Amino acid sequence: KKEKTEKETAKAERRLAETELLEEMKSEEVSQEVALQNSRDEELIDKYAVAIKNRVLENFKILPGHEGLECTLRIRLFRGGHVAGIEVTKSSDNPSFDRLAETAVRKVAPMPVPEENRVFEKMRTISFVFRP
Repeated sequence: KKEKTEKETAKAERRLAETELLEEMKSEEVSQEVALQNSRDEELIDKYAVAIKNRVLENFKILPGHEGLECTLRIRLFRGGHVAGIEVTKSSDNPSFDRLAETAVRKVAPMPVPEENRVFEKMRTISFVFRP
């Protein structure tokens, strides 16, 4: 009877170990899939950010005295690509240039944004150096 109980216990322990191993393998697979998806999302977000930056720069006219200036902008977007807000996170130290950069962003709205909501949520806020 004792031997039978020991065999049953050993069998149950093996099943538990197998189950734990399978769960661990599934968890690793999911982690790899999530990492791959995040990588794809980041590539897509980078493409949209570059497209937005290019549209803004195409619609900006450099005024005399603004040559060589740059500022860093943070843009918050609504789902349709409209601008929810713009913040100058690093000024050019020329308030006129900074305001013109903000105006250039507003002029090209709505911005191109990804169709997939999951990706859009990751890029709802983008930042770039505005360097015409």
